[in-house]
Amino acid sequence: MKQWIQIALCLLVMPLASTAQTQEAVLHCISVNASGSATLTWTAPTDTCSGFDRYDVYGAAAQTGPYSLLAQINDPVQLSYTDGGANAQNGSRFYYVQTVSACGSFLSDTLSSMYLKLSNTGGSIAGLSWNEVRVPLPVTAVLPYRIYREYPPGNWMLVGTSSSPSFKDTISICNAQVNYRVELSDNSGCISVSSVDGDVFKDVSSPSIRQLDSVSVDTLTGNPILGWIGSTEKDAAGYLIYQFKDGYWQPVDTIWSADSTFYMLNDTTSGSTRFRIAAFDSCFNVSPFGDEHRTMYLSATYDPCARTALLEWNPYISWKDSVSRYDLYVMADGGAASFLASVTGTQYLDTGLTAYSNYCYLVRAVSGTGTKTSTSNKACVTANSPLQPMFGYVTTASVNGSQVDVRFYVDTAASVQAYRVLRSDSPGGTYTTVATLPVTTSPLMTYSDADVDVASERYAYKLEVIDSCGMSALTSSNYGYPILCSVVSDYNFTNMVSWTAYEDWPSGVVTYGIYRSDAFNVIPVLVATVAGGTYSYADDVSALYTGDGAFCYTIVAQPAAGYPWPVADSSMSNTVCAYQLPRLFIPNAFTPNNDQVNDVFSPVSIFIDPLEYSFIALNRWGFVVYETDDPKAGWDGTYKGHDQPVGVYVYYVRIKTVDGRAFEKRGTFNLIR
Repeated sequence: MKQWIQIALCLLVMPLASTAQTQEAVLHCISVNASGSATLTWTAPTDTCSGFDRYDVYGAAAQTGPYSLLAQINDPVQLSYTDGGANAQNGSRFYYVQTVSACGSFLSDTLSSMYLKLSNTGGSIAGLSWNEVRVPLPVTAVLPYRIYREYPPGNWMLVGTSSSPSFKDTISICNAQVNYRVELSDNSGCISVSSVDGDVFKDVSSPSIRQLDSVSVDTLTGNPILGWIGSTEKDAAGYLIYQFKDGYWQPVDTIWSADSTFYMLNDTTSGSTRFRIAAFDSCFNVSPFGDEHRTMYLSATYDPCARTALLEWNPYISWKDSVSRYDLYVMADGGAASFLASVTGTQYLDTGLTAYSNYCYLVRAVSGTGTKTSTSNKACVTANSPLQPMFGYVTTASVNGSQVDVRFYVDTAASVQAYRVLRSDSPGGTYTTVATLPVTTSPLMTYSDADVDVASERYAYKLEVIDSCGMSALTSSNYGYPILCSVVSDYNFTNMVSWTAYEDWPSGVVTYGIYRSDAFNVIPVLVATVAGGTYSYADDVSALYTGDGAFCYTIVAQPAAGYPWPVADSSMSNTVCAYQLPRLFIPNAFTPNNDQVNDVFSPVSIFIDPLEYSFIALNRWGFVVYETDDPKAGWDGTYKGHDQPVGVYVYYVRIKTVDGRAFEKRGTFNLIR
């Protein structure tokens, strides 16, 4: 079946081979149906790299999203989709189609349904406006817009066209409902249809303005409650409730009784909500708006450090006799409301709260004459205290070059404001703050202390935790006291390395590793490991006599098992260097008889790294029989291939090292056969 579909698609695409290939579906039309659903129509991509997967249809109530996946369509020839939950009669809905194929994933343009708004000023002009499906319009859209009017019910008639998203229709109807819709054709063959909007048009005067008495908030549901004085006009039919939303006044409900004087809106929007009321008569003529009234929005901000609740609310406005006072009430731990205080401002600080108790507050405005009141929403706080840290450890204090790296393990679940790094000259000394570290999400923290002399001094480090109230909540239970290392060389080819103990891992030190760098190992290598509690090591370097005599050491401590942090952390000492004295040995005789024993005469350098080298051998008449600048070469007792006679010879050696030192030596030696 899949192969048949691919063949069919290829046959469909072949006549379009000369046109541009597209890898995404092209969304052309959105039609709003009578139910409020929205039907999308698109054309298929012309290039799916022989591997169509699906169409993903996304929708949102706002252009900026968030967008939700509405459908996944696996049939490549299904080129439409109806969003049954669009509710597009109540606002624009935004859509795009994602094509998933062997080529990849490709998005169509985002189109919106046309949301039609009708303006009826009470005369004979119907003002229509709507949003475009996209700005600018798709290139396949065919202007002008066509405007249809429904009157009488069920009879839709084209009444005009417009090249812009607005239109005015002049009608002559005394008292009837008139509905409108807008259509926009597309070159692909589909049509975008707007939502339907309409109104009753009649030619009678509007009723008189009605005023809200007060607006409050129901403390149980959080819904706004509106009250007003009812209309006494004979043709009064009801009221329209308006709410200021999204930057303009929107009707949110209709009261179909002129005798009604009370209304509760199902809306728990956070914040102060603005309302107005308008009356309408039996011919549905609507009065101008009454004055704006706003609910009081009460907020309660708890200060866990001071254990207080700051109550703030917006002033109540629009009473002709103003506000005489605000009465505050409190409910502790679910109990009954009790009077707290009366104030004339819009702020109050409730002090002395009991830790871990729950407090709910409300404020009631009282008019100047005392005949009207307005109640705010209920605002609640829990008198929590800052969550204190359970631990804080110094995992290591380690020398890194000329600085000390100190690492910490902290409790990230605590309410913490900052961390202070403390330093002292000794574990039992006076600690001072050397740095303040910000809070991070990681439990592992590092501070590098550069203001130190690691070659000759030791420093003890601790960590102080500052809670969210700025108070010291905890000081680390251990400290970090890095290793101080020293080394002395002797004439017997031995370097004596010694060091201080690392302190203060809770589990102690299990081993110390001795690392050495020299002429043969630029990067330090481990030469020995000793048990914790051992603080010296004699390093025999006689086998390294061909080097320059410089040896540098670093000690690395490892913690014993049982440390309370998740990952083991070592500690490095400072690096110290020793220098073996350079020496030059000259043999007094050699036997070049090819027995592989003492056949070559050559000076032997100990712990010398030569930059310049010269060795000359002379016979007893002062004639040069051998000369070389290669420290590894020697004389085999011949001159130009001829054995030289036994006897006494003279040598001369001159060496200049890489560090600028010079060595010279003269003497005699015997050639023996």
